[in-house]
Amino acid sequence: MAGWPKLLPHCEGLELRHDDGRHQEFVLEVRTAAGAEAFRSVRHCDAERLSIVYFQPEPPPLLLRHEGSWQVRAADDGGSEVVSRHTAVLDAVACEKAFGTAELREHKRRVRDMLDGNSRRTVEACAQALEHRPRPADGAAPAPVGHGG
Repeated sequence: MAGWPKLLPHCEGLELRHDDGRHQEFVLEVRTAAGAEAFRSVRHCDAERLSIVYFQPEPPPLLLRHEGSWQVRAADDGGSEVVSRHTAVLDAVACEKAFGTAELREHKRRVRDMLDGNSRRTVEACAQALEHRPRPADGAAPAPVGHGG
């Protein structure tokens, strides 16, 4: 996780508060179109199931609540796929101020696009890092890059 600011284009900084290998708590600082934002996440990581389940007790400013999951699974083509799921409750006042409209449908669309875009960019950055990491001289598999999201 310490490498996220170098790996993820939208990540400015990370304050790791707890990480015992299964449970993590951190504050992530990100760059958005609206400027810098920080939010706190708590995650449960399951290495056997290749999954992460999280919630944000201090979500991004447009949200009252945000929770979700990441799941890595085998794809039909022999590779891997990552499934990211989000559940969010919008802050209508913050959305109206940010988007300049009171139209709930527009708020939902824009927040969904932001969450989907961040997830996609995270997966793409991790995939690129995995593809370009050096192989050990003994031919063994390289060390993992870390958990996304």
